[in-house]
Amino acid sequence: MALAEALKMGHQANTLLNNGAFAEAEPLLRMQVDRTSEQNNGEWGLWMRRLAEALIGQGKWVEAETVSGKAFRFWERKYGAGDEDTLDCGSLQLACMLQQKRYLEGASMGEELLRALEDNLKRGPEHVTTLKCKVLFAKVLRSTDFEKSAELANSAFDAVEALEIRSETNAAAGGRRLTERDRIAISEIKELLSEFVNVRRNPGKLDEKASLETMSTEVPE
Repeated sequence: MALAEALKMGHQANTLLNNGAFAEAEPLLRMQVDRTSEQNNGEWGLWMRRLAEALIGQGKWVEAETVSGKAFRFWERKYGAGDEDTLDCGSLQLACMLQQKRYLEGASMGEELLRALEDNLKRGPEHVTTLKCKVLFAKVLRSTDFEKSAELANSAFDAVEALEIRSETNAAAGGRRLTERDRIAISEIKELLSEFVNVRRNPGKLDEKASLETMSTEVPE
């Protein structure tokens, strides 16, 4: 494949992925993975992560875990366990574990992953990847630690609200606007949080203890 053609297809794949067209992006992403597989470098690692994102977007959890796992190990060997690319792939793995109901593995991985994302200078507590990881971890804990699960969910509720307000303020002042990728990520976080609406703290209107008492004890789907 000529370089110009590869760059064009890569751009198209990223555009489709960033706009949530996961099924359409998948074959183009696979071509990029195949093209860079012999290089086994950072470009290959990035395409592997993006392929995993496209698979997750279609609910292909088993294959997505395999792909994101390979990317995770690549970045971990290259830059270490605390690198943002390593952590991004770890967050994808956590999503796959949750959907496959592997809660014990997810609980162990989620705690370490969330702490590392919050400490990472290129991610931090308010980054969408960190927030999504926090909600995934909260879902993993719903069947074993209700109080911690509710605490994490409420923290994510507050952070998402603050992020949206800050983004609207920045946009109104002519500053940076959210990308379509960011908007999709926030929408996914809010959808995950919808399962925690009964434990949402509402100062002055809803007692926190009462919210915990009404929390569902069913194992998350």
